[in-house]
Amino acid sequence: NSGTGEAVAAHPDNATVPPDVLALFAGLEAAEEPWFREDGAALFGFDGDKLVAYKGGVLHDEPEACYYEPVEPFAEFPAELGERARSSLCAYMHRCLGTEVRDEAALQMFGYIGKNCVVFMNEQHHGAQAAALFYTPDGNEWTELLPNEAAPYELTGGCVLSDSTAILCYCNNRLKDDPRELIVMRTEDGGRTWEDIGLVIPQELAEQPVQPIRALSPVFDGEHGVMVLTYQVYNREKGEAEGRTSWFETADGGRTWTFHLGADREI
Repeated sequence: NSGTGEAVAAHPDNATVPPDVLALFAGLEAAEEPWFREDGAALFGFDGDKLVAYKGGVLHDEPEACYYEPVEPFAEFPAELGERARSSLCAYMHRCLGTEVRDEAALQMFGYIGKNCVVFMNEQHHGAQAAALFYTPDGNEWTELLPNEAAPYELTGGCVLSDSTAILCYCNNRLKDDPRELIVMRTEDGGRTWEDIGLVIPQELAEQPVQPIRALSPVFDGEHGVMVLTYQVYNREKGEAEGRTSWFETADGGRTWTFHLGADREI
């Protein structure tokens, strides 16, 4: 499992957290329970010569600012990888999103971790997000792929299959006329070009979604892969929205996909 990082024990004192792992959000209410992103993204923070991945964070409301205190560390990587990713995100935000990062060291990073890759991202800005994609064949050397600058929508998942092939998933957010359509981009040339692979939930197999579909990070075992979808549909008998979980499956490395209708889920 190269690239997943080594498992690390829980911090003995999570109250002592370096400033650069705190995500600042003004005006939020404090919470006692950990907060976990619904897209499964990890929260990253620097700890000496390590980049630590956390499962979530606890929101603190203090006079100076509101911030998330990271909890449940589960993997670690070289700090150099995090520094490269942070620099790439800042450059991408300036070049493509028109956002100037005044304090690069304070940029909070989230991301998706695969067995041989990490997809880094920042918080979305006006429905768009920067992404920095890294792949490792052996857990030591990391190669960065070029990001999808043509369509920096809200990321909901991603994976890197090799030093040339990667997939990024985005929230539709009504960017396409049909809410059944997904925005899933794929590259085979290291990120130089990206193509929307045109996935659509078949109308005869599923109800009409009442909110944008979220395609989560694809998981691969060789050429075989699965990409889980979460969305809501309206139950006329109950008079309320219900959650649904379905998935697409591929046997050729993500070139073609087959839809599978899943079961109801609690929301």
